[in-house]
Amino acid sequence: MASLKKILNLLKANYRKVMVSVPCAWYYPEMDFSGKTKTVNIYDFFINFFQDRLLKPQQYKLCIDLKRSIIYSALIRTTTAYDFDKDNRLSLKDKFGLRETGTILRMFLLIPFLKKIGVNILYLLPITQSSDRFKKGEATTPYSVSNLFKIDPLLYDPMLGPYSDQKLEDLFSALVEVCHKFGIRVVLDYIPRTAARDSALIKEHPNWFYWIDKQHEKGFRPPFIEGVSTVTFEKKYTRKVYRSPDTGDYLKKFTESPEKIDHGKWKRLLSKADKGGSSDILQLVEKEFKITTVPGFSDVINDPQPLWSEVTFLKMYMDPPFTSQKYILSPQAPYVLFDIIKTSRAPGKVPNKKLWNLLSSVLPFWQKKYKIDGARIDMAHALPPKLEKQIITKARKKNRNFFLIAEEMNCRNSAFSLQAGYSAIAGDLFITEPRWKKGELKKSICNVLPALSLPIMAASETHDTPRAISRQGKKRYYYFTVVLNYFLPHTIPFINSGFELQELQPMNMGIDSEFSDIYGLPKKDLNYGKMALFDYTSLHWNNDNRKVIRLMEYCSQLHLKYPELKKWKNFKFIKLKHRYITGFTSPVGNGELFVLINTDVRRGYRVRFSVNTNMSKDQMQGILSSHLYYKKNLFFNPDIFKRIRPKNKILKVRMKSAEILMLYMGDERRLI
Repeated sequence: MASLKKILNLLKANYRKVMVSVPCAWYYPEMDFSGKTKTVNIYDFFINFFQDRLLKPQQYKLCIDLKRSIIYSALIRTTTAYDFDKDNRLSLKDKFGLRETGTILRMFLLIPFLKKIGVNILYLLPITQSSDRFKKGEATTPYSVSNLFKIDPLLYDPMLGPYSDQKLEDLFSALVEVCHKFGIRVVLDYIPRTAARDSALIKEHPNWFYWIDKQHEKGFRPPFIEGVSTVTFEKKYTRKVYRSPDTGDYLKKFTESPEKIDHGKWKRLLSKADKGGSSDILQLVEKEFKITTVPGFSDVINDPQPLWSEVTFLKMYMDPPFTSQKYILSPQAPYVLFDIIKTSRAPGKVPNKKLWNLLSSVLPFWQKKYKIDGARIDMAHALPPKLEKQIITKARKKNRNFFLIAEEMNCRNSAFSLQAGYSAIAGDLFITEPRWKKGELKKSICNVLPALSLPIMAASETHDTPRAISRQGKKRYYYFTVVLNYFLPHTIPFINSGFELQELQPMNMGIDSEFSDIYGLPKKDLNYGKMALFDYTSLHWNNDNRKVIRLMEYCSQLHLKYPELKKWKNFKFIKLKHRYITGFTSPVGNGELFVLINTDVRRGYRVRFSVNTNMSKDQMQGILSSHLYYKKNLFFNPDIFKRIRPKNKILKVRMKSAEILMLYMGDERRLI
């Protein structure tokens, strides 16, 4: 725990008396989620926590069994943010001299809580250095990566004294150390397809980027393609894309990279930047060459979503896709279009090998320096397959159990992701679960999950969707999904930061989002009208969340203690011809577990189905009723058996709305 001791010594060396309120949820050992706060000297608070909890000799074993895994996704800047001086805003330096936006130091406080709810994988949204050029809100977006090898300095905590790169590196090393001590693997979000528009790579490799005349930046947009609906690019659309009248005008906006336009001027610009100590090469290029990097956009043709104005694409091939070259008039400056974004479907002939080598060295760098345990590869679906393989092979060479998540939402592609070397894929449950009313959730459980080659994330929300509690059904739907996602076969429970606190404010305007979503809070709330990916926001630690935390803790105990619940080969579906109700059985111990799911949040139903063995109420053990917990804070109650009528090999059940009913038939031992 060498790095952790360094951080403790820095806290002691910079000790001062700063009395502030902190959430009791952060206060060990109470971890009280009633919404109360406690006034402490913030330095004593951390020092005591480090000494009394983190430096104790107890050590947990890292879990690499995905059937026992539970993921918590955190955007550090938001997850650990807190308004210490109560001025209703988050400051980089408040009146106490504290940084109120989230820091790596405060992530330590959450580790005992994560352990409490069974988390053994901490997935961090990008922590790499990001750019503040072209930002959409008051903060940078973490996906605007300016340096793949450096940690964002704003994640440093001034409580440790004046900033230095070394202190920040030690701080993150200590976080990984502590996570490992508590049996939690650390997984990073890796962004290889895009970069900040003023990326540090421009200085050494300007030809790795696509450039447009500066005069075209305002109002820039991808071409509209006539005769094509809003659809992800495929090769069959190539001719229509390039024959579209709008495409011709679009391609004229591109230009060569600055060193090719005027090599002498480029060299003088670099010399000027070095002498002036300027790190913003793009600003100098815009001034001297009147060109800029192209804003990013979706690979979906005719996508109505706004430009990704803060990021740009890296040039994976030095030539256009060979399928489109016959449509291009010569001479044509390097350009980016739907097919070039989706290089997995439209490769060129000349790979940018130097870029590929750099991108495949990133994960080994973080493995060697910080001992990280995995990564989610952003836009993996758009990478050249050979580059994707190169990235995975090098990461797995360092650690054969390195956990890799593909950003692949199409579950039909899980077999391809398995073949590519991934451990899991994102999947689409966060899309199908809110569509319970259309029967899509039941279809997903019964038809999609059985066909998976890799596990998918079991989540009703992510950082790119509306919050679960804002969906149709509100709290009832929310509590239903809290339970559901712990027990779906061939999945990994995935907790988006804030889900456990019943957060209402979305982190981004992404899938299924409406503009009104960001105005659901009271106007006086400091998060009102803001999004975590673009603004300084915080979680509502001061709300009473004891009920949901207790439920999550109970479900996680079941999930972790009985991994057979997650083994797909153990499951047998209960045959039910019903639009909303499904169920399955699984052997557990010397008996059998029955899981019945009513996906209709509005109403209950009576169902009747056959089972393989004779059943009686005397042999049944009640494990959980999500409906009962929602209504009365009870996991189970003998009165529920009044709704269950077993007779020979027939079971009749009266299901409540949004109910997950878990029953055990067999020996007398209790599951919890």
